[in-house]
Amino acid sequence: MKRIILVGTAVMIAVAGSEPLVAQSVSTRIKPGVEAKPVLRKPLTRPLPTGKCIGPDPAVTKLTVEGVRLSEGGADYRFYVYAQVRNLGQAAYRSSAGQQELVIVSQGGQRERLIAIDFPSLDPGQERGAVKEVTLSTSDEFTPTLSATIVYDPDIRNDGNAANDDCETGNNRKVITSQQLAQKLVEAH
Repeated sequence: MKRIILVGTAVMIAVAGSEPLVAQSVSTRIKPGVEAKPVLRKPLTRPLPTGKCIGPDPAVTKLTVEGVRLSEGGADYRFYVYAQVRNLGQAAYRSSAGQQELVIVSQGGQRERLIAIDFPSLDPGQERGAVKEVTLSTSDEFTPTLSATIVYDPDIRNDGNAANDDCETGNNRKVITSQQLAQKLVEAH
Protein backbone atom coordinates (compact mmCIF):
# COMPACT_ATOMS: atom_id res chain seq x y z
CA MET A 1 0.00 0.00 0.00
CA LYS A 2 1.41 3.37 -1.01
CA ARG A 3 0.47 6.66 0.65
CA ILE A 4 1.53 10.11 -0.45
CA ILE A 5 1.98 12.54 2.43
CA LEU A 6 2.73 16.22 1.90
CA VAL A 7 5.22 17.56 4.44
CA GLY A 8 5.90 21.26 3.95
CA THR A 9 7.05 21.55 0.33
CA ALA A 10 8.46 18.02 0.15
CA VAL A 11 6.54 14.88 -0.77
CA MET A 12 6.87 11.78 1.37
CA ILE A 13 5.95 8.42 -0.12
CA ALA A 14 5.22 5.74 2.44
CA VAL A 15 5.00 2.08 1.45
CA ALA A 16 3.66 -0.32 4.05
CA GLY A 17 6.55 -2.04 5.80
CA SER A 18 9.27 0.23 4.41
CA GLU A 19 10.98 3.49 5.26
CA PRO A 20 9.42 6.63 3.75
CA LEU A 21 11.14 8.02 0.67
CA VAL A 22 11.45 11.80 0.57
CA ALA A 23 11.37 13.52 -2.80
CA GLN A 24 13.30 16.77 -3.22
CA SER A 25 10.36 18.96 -4.19
CA VAL A 26 6.67 18.93 -4.90
CA SER A 27 7.29 18.89 -8.63
CA THR A 28 9.19 15.55 -8.46
CA ARG A 29 7.53 12.85 -10.52
CA ILE A 30 5.73 10.27 -8.40
CA LYS A 31 4.58 8.01 -11.23
CA PRO A 32 5.72 8.15 -14.80
CA GLY A 33 3.65 10.77 -16.57
CA VAL A 34 1.98 12.11 -13.38
CA GLU A 35 3.40 15.20 -11.77
CA ALA A 36 2.48 16.39 -8.24
CA LYS A 37 1.21 19.95 -8.26
CA PRO A 38 1.19 22.28 -5.26
CA VAL A 39 -2.21 23.19 -3.86
CA LEU A 40 -2.89 26.90 -4.19
CA ARG A 41 -4.71 28.45 -1.25
CA LYS A 42 -6.85 31.55 -1.35
CA PRO A 43 -5.41 34.48 0.58
CA LEU A 44 -6.84 35.04 4.04
CA THR A 45 -9.80 37.38 4.00
CA ARG A 46 -9.40 38.26 7.68
CA PRO A 47 -6.42 38.39 9.99
CA LEU A 48 -5.41 35.40 12.06
CA PRO A 49 -6.50 35.79 15.69
CA THR A 50 -3.71 37.57 17.53
CA GLY A 51 -5.57 39.13 20.43
CA LYS A 52 -6.82 42.14 18.47
CA CYS A 53 -8.27 41.89 15.02
CA ILE A 54 -8.16 44.64 12.42
CA GLY A 55 -11.93 45.01 11.86
CA PRO A 56 -14.79 45.59 14.28
CA ASP A 57 -14.98 43.13 17.19
CA PRO A 58 -18.08 43.40 19.37
CA ALA A 59 -17.38 41.19 22.41
CA VAL A 60 -19.19 40.31 25.62
CA THR A 61 -16.71 41.69 28.14
CA LYS A 62 -18.73 41.44 31.32
CA LEU A 63 -21.48 39.34 32.89
CA THR A 64 -22.01 39.87 36.60
CA VAL A 65 -24.57 39.33 39.32
CA GLU A 66 -24.78 42.21 41.77
CA GLY A 67 -26.88 43.30 44.74
CA VAL A 68 -28.01 39.82 45.81
CA ARG A 69 -30.50 40.05 48.68
CA LEU A 70 -33.35 38.09 50.25
CA SER A 71 -36.81 39.60 50.07
CA GLU A 72 -38.70 40.36 53.26
CA GLY A 73 -39.90 37.04 54.61
CA GLY A 74 -37.09 35.17 52.75
CA ALA A 75 -39.30 33.74 49.98
CA ASP A 76 -37.30 35.21 47.10
CA TYR A 77 -33.79 36.18 46.07
CA ARG A 78 -33.50 39.44 44.20
CA PHE A 79 -30.46 40.56 42.26
CA TYR A 80 -29.31 42.42 39.17
CA VAL A 81 -27.73 40.74 36.14
CA TYR A 82 -25.42 43.08 34.24
CA ALA A 83 -23.85 42.40 30.84
CA GLN A 84 -21.63 44.54 28.67
CA VAL A 85 -20.71 44.51 24.98
CA ARG A 86 -17.59 46.38 23.92
CA ASN A 87 -15.91 46.84 20.54
CA LEU A 88 -12.44 45.35 21.07
CA GLY A 89 -11.54 45.73 17.40
CA GLN A 90 -9.61 48.43 15.63
CA ALA A 91 -12.50 49.57 13.40
CA ALA A 92 -15.93 51.00 14.12
CA TYR A 93 -18.90 48.64 14.11
CA ARG A 94 -21.71 50.06 11.95
CA SER A 95 -24.90 48.20 11.18
CA SER A 96 -28.64 48.60 10.91
CA ALA A 97 -30.99 48.50 13.88
CA GLY A 98 -32.18 45.00 14.70
CA GLN A 99 -29.30 43.13 13.03
CA GLN A 100 -27.54 42.37 16.33
CA GLU A 101 -28.43 42.06 20.00
CA LEU A 102 -26.79 41.44 23.33
CA VAL A 103 -29.12 38.88 24.91
CA ILE A 104 -29.16 37.78 28.57
CA VAL A 105 -30.77 34.38 29.12
CA SER A 106 -31.65 32.42 32.27
CA GLN A 107 -31.61 28.64 31.77
CA GLY A 108 -32.87 26.56 34.70
CA GLY A 109 -35.92 24.35 34.64
CA GLN A 110 -36.88 26.38 31.58
CA ARG A 111 -35.22 28.93 29.31
CA GLU A 112 -36.15 32.58 29.81
CA ARG A 113 -34.93 35.54 27.77
CA LEU A 114 -34.38 38.23 30.40
CA ILE A 115 -33.40 41.22 28.28
CA ALA A 116 -31.99 42.10 24.86
CA ILE A 117 -30.43 45.35 23.68
CA ASP A 118 -29.60 46.42 20.16
CA PHE A 119 -26.20 48.00 19.40
CA PRO A 120 -26.11 49.16 15.76
CA SER A 121 -23.07 51.38 16.30
CA LEU A 122 -19.93 50.94 18.44
CA ASP A 123 -16.67 52.83 17.97
CA PRO A 124 -13.43 51.05 18.98
CA GLY A 125 -13.41 50.86 22.79
CA GLN A 126 -17.04 51.97 23.09
CA GLU A 127 -19.37 49.83 25.20
CA ARG A 128 -23.06 49.36 25.93
CA GLY A 129 -24.58 47.60 28.88
CA ALA A 130 -27.79 45.82 29.79
CA VAL A 131 -29.15 45.32 33.29
CA LYS A 132 -32.13 43.34 34.50
CA GLU A 133 -33.50 42.79 37.99
CA VAL A 134 -34.20 39.10 38.57
CA THR A 135 -36.35 37.42 41.21
CA LEU A 136 -35.82 33.73 42.06
CA SER A 137 -37.96 31.82 44.49
CA THR A 138 -35.98 30.20 47.31
CA SER A 139 -38.10 27.10 46.71
CA ASP A 140 -37.04 26.72 43.04
CA GLU A 141 -35.65 23.25 42.38
CA PHE A 142 -32.99 24.46 39.92
CA THR A 143 -30.64 27.41 40.20
CA PRO A 144 -30.39 28.75 36.65
CA THR A 145 -27.34 29.29 34.49
CA LEU A 146 -27.09 32.85 33.19
CA SER A 147 -25.55 33.72 29.85
CA ALA A 148 -24.92 36.85 27.81
CA THR A 149 -24.54 36.27 24.08
CA ILE A 150 -24.19 38.46 21.01
CA VAL A 151 -26.76 37.29 18.45
CA TYR A 152 -26.56 38.37 14.80
CA ASP A 153 -29.01 38.15 11.91
CA PRO A 154 -28.22 34.92 10.04
CA ASP A 155 -27.23 36.77 6.84
CA ILE A 156 -25.18 39.59 8.40
CA ARG A 157 -21.91 38.39 6.81
CA ASN A 158 -23.56 38.39 3.38
CA ASP A 159 -25.06 41.89 3.40
CA GLY A 160 -22.07 43.56 1.72
CA ASN A 161 -21.27 45.72 4.78
CA ALA A 162 -17.77 44.92 6.09
CA ALA A 163 -18.33 47.37 8.96
CA ASN A 164 -20.72 44.90 10.61
CA ASP A 165 -18.61 41.75 10.18
CA ASP A 166 -17.37 40.66 13.62
CA CYS A 167 -13.71 39.71 13.08
CA GLU A 168 -13.46 37.54 16.24
CA THR A 169 -16.58 35.58 17.16
CA GLY A 170 -14.89 33.54 19.89
CA ASN A 171 -15.53 36.27 22.48
CA ASN A 172 -19.27 36.68 21.95
CA ARG A 173 -20.51 34.81 25.04
CA LYS A 174 -20.02 34.73 28.80
CA VAL A 175 -21.67 32.38 31.30
CA ILE A 176 -22.36 32.29 35.03
CA THR A 177 -22.97 28.62 35.83
CA SER A 178 -25.72 27.47 38.16
CA GLN A 179 -23.01 26.50 40.69
CA GLN A 180 -21.47 29.99 40.56
CA LEU A 181 -24.87 31.64 40.96
CA ALA A 182 -25.84 29.29 43.83
CA GLN A 183 -22.63 30.30 45.63
CA LYS A 184 -23.51 34.00 45.28
CA LEU A 185 -27.00 33.31 46.65
CA VAL A 186 -25.57 31.41 49.65
CA GLU A 187 -23.19 34.30 50.35
CA ALA A 188 -26.20 36.65 50.58
CA HIS A 189 -27.53 34.94 53.70
